Amino acid sequence: MGAGYRASAESNSKDPHDWGRAMAAAMSDLVAQSNLAGSSHAALFGKVLHLTVAETDDGVDITLTWTPDETPE
Repeated sequence: MGAGYRASAESNSKDPHDWGRAMAAAMSDLVAQSNLAGSSHAALFGKVLHLTVAETDDGVDITLTWTPDETPE
């Protein structure tokens, strides 16, 4: 993956039904990073985002990454 954006947030639950807040926090951070680079949230429409869910002792770590020049498959 080339130059892009990466944002993570933790959930204190291992149940996927409880991951919404962490997903929203990571997405908000990703958008904030792209805004600082002069982009807008609309630049994400139709783009490929990568989601990684890593188990932690107390729950999971949600990581979203986006490379602006990556095209949908």
